[in-house]
This record gives sequence, C-alpha cells and structure tokens, in this order.
Amino acid sequence: GTLKNISERNLSTTTDKQSYTGSAIFKHKFKKARRTISVNADWNMLNTDGNNYVTSFNESYEQNNPTTLDVKQLTDNEKSTQKVTTKIVYTEPLSKKYSLELSHEVSYNFGKNNQTTYTFTPATGKYDEVVDSLTNDFKQKILLNKPSARINYSFKKVKFNFGSGVGFTHFDLLDKTFNKSYIRDFTNFFPSAGLVYNYKSNYSFRFNYNGSTSQPSINQLQPLRNNNNQFNQYIGNPDLKPSFANNFSLTHNGYNFIKDRWMYQSLNVSLTGNSITNNRIIDPNSGKTITQ
Repeated sequence: GTLKNISERNLSTTTDKQSYTGSAIFKHKFKKARRTISVNADWNMLNTDGNNYVTSFNESYEQNNPTTLDVKQLTDNEKSTQKVTTKIVYTEPLSKKYSLELSHEVSYNFGKNNQTTYTFTPATGKYDEVVDSLTNDFKQKILLNKPSARINYSFKKVKFNFGSGVGFTHFDLLDKTFNKSYIRDFTNFFPSAGLVYNYKSNYSFRFNYNGSTSQPSINQLQPLRNNNNQFNQYIGNPDLKPSFANNFSLTHNGYNFIKDRWMYQSLNVSLTGNSITNNRIIDPNSGKTITQ
C-alpha cells in the first residue's frame, strides 16, 4: 500500500533480422549386415541489426522524498550468432543380438553483440553522447567435443541399450570494452540407457534415460544492462556454467484392434544441475528490481 515509484515510457524499436540454416546428411550401409556409418552436419546463423529509442519519465519515492529521472536515449545494436554441429556415427554388429555404436560430435557456437547507447543532447538536438554504462562489445566462442559409445541388444521381445559420452566444453568469452576475457573448461559425462519390452503384440513398456547440457546464450552471458525500464533492469552474467539435465521417462502404450482402443501412460522426471535461472534483487526503498 506504499507508493514506491512511477514510470511513464515510450519505446520505439526497428529491427532487421536475417536467418540462414543448412544441413547435410550422409548414410552408408556396408556389405556386412548392420554395419553402417552416417554423418550429420547442421549450420544456422542469425544476424540482428536494429535501434531502440526510449523516452521515459521516472519518479521514485524514498522516505517521502521523490527523486526524478528523465531518460531520452538511442541504442544501436549489432548482433550475430552462428552454430555449426557435425556428428559421425558408426555401428558394428558384434553378434546376432549385440551391436556397438561409436559416435563423435563437434559443436562450435560463436557470436558477437555490439551495443552502443547514446543520450540526447539538447544543445545539438542529436543523440551524440555515449553512455558508457550501457555500451559494450562482447564476443563468445563455445566449443564442444563429445565422443561416445553405446551397446545395443535386441532379441525377441526385449531391446535395450546403454552407453556414455564424455563432453569437453571450452568457453572463450571476450569483453572487448573492458578488455577482459573469461576462459573456462568443463567436462561432463553423458550417460544413456534405454529398454523396450513388447510383452504382447502392439503393447510395450519403454524406459529411457539420458544426460544433456544446455549452453547459456550470448544475452545471458554479456554483462550489459537493459535500460528499457528503469525500475526493472536485466543484466547478463559472464560466469554462467552450462546446465546439465538428467532426463528419465517411463511409458506404456497399447492398441486393441478389435475394440479400436488406444491407451498411453507416461512418467517423466528431469533433474537439472547448474540450472540457468534468474536471481532478483529488489531495493526496498525505490522498488527497483535487478534481474541477473
């Protein structure tokens, strides 16, 4: 019931985006049954250029003492991100029931975000004064190498597989504005297991487990404030680690031809370490919120 702040804002944004994607797939079967090799390659790029005008009147009330701030700024933004992923998979039959799968994946994620903010100068009538605290040139390079191996088994009503991969992730982040680099390396294991039991025709139980990582985006990493809302500001965190998720699923499905009845049940559980989420700090006097 206590008035903390008042804000009136006018935002105008112009954005030009260019998106490109490409993929290639190669598959080959050898003379020996169940011996195969495949190569998948994917590439995507997103370029974003734009400008953002913000005009706002802001007033905060701290101990009944109002303070005002008028903002009239222009932000030029040049951002580009690219990701290239290549995966090669080789399968080798070990016996009638068992087969071996070997794979190696290489993923390279790189991009840049150059943002410059100018404030309006009444004397010149132009946006020509750079706001250092809202200006930053940031680059990121994230390289992932993931070799893995898996054993597959198939006999009558039962199929199962188990294996693991090892991921070596290299972070090379550069804050060009402050000439500061963030270089870190992470090692993750990617275990996986699966079981399919067809206990009768058109009825089966399935269990799957896999571990996976998610890389933080350049917006989440770049230590730069978003000034569109003076009382609700977002800032990136260059110390973020990749998150790692353990995913479990148990499903049952069946189909009765005579009654034309289909049924499906599932249970899914996901546990995430180093989860990329938000931390909020709220100033109890002004009500200003900083989210990182």
